[in-house]
Amino acid sequence: MILAIKKFVLGLMIRHWERRQMIRFNQIKEHGSLYIVDIDNTLTISELGKELNHLSPQPRKEMISYVRDLAEEGHKVIFLSARDFRLFQATEKWLNSHMLPANDSSLFLVSSARAKLPYLELAINRNTKVIYIDDLTYNYENGEIKNYSAVIKEVQSMKLDYLGQNFIADFS
Repeated sequence: MILAIKKFVLGLMIRHWERRQMIRFNQIKEHGSLYIVDIDNTLTISELGKELNHLSPQPRKEMISYVRDLAEEGHKVIFLSARDFRLFQATEKWLNSHMLPANDSSLFLVSSARAKLPYLELAINRNTKVIYIDDLTYNYENGEIKNYSAVIKEVQSMKLDYLGQNFIADFS
């Protein structure tokens, strides 16, 4: 019974978090170009067969430098990652430690890869150009990389520039 109550409360917390995030995302000012960047397996490197350490992941230094350069050139950069909402502060701290501009108005954590889609749609409707950088892969810890194929297909049908796994691999 206690486990069921804990799951119910956690579910409420997640729904509340995601509503608050969407409100914050809605407050992003319109911008000519918007870069939306994933974190895990995009700005970080995951090793096959090893659990990802979200608190201090191995950085993909060349990609981090690329994204930092985008921000320094005046491009609007936000981070959108499928991570537990309780990791917000640790994620923000990690990004800032790599001199990436992460704060309450540029970092968004969602529950799944599919949960990113409404954010992308909103960004497309509010910006001239959206560039989305995300590997959209999973399962590294089990030793076999898998793609979020259905999500990738949806992203590819959107009016944005999608830079996926092949683009990211060039930064390794």
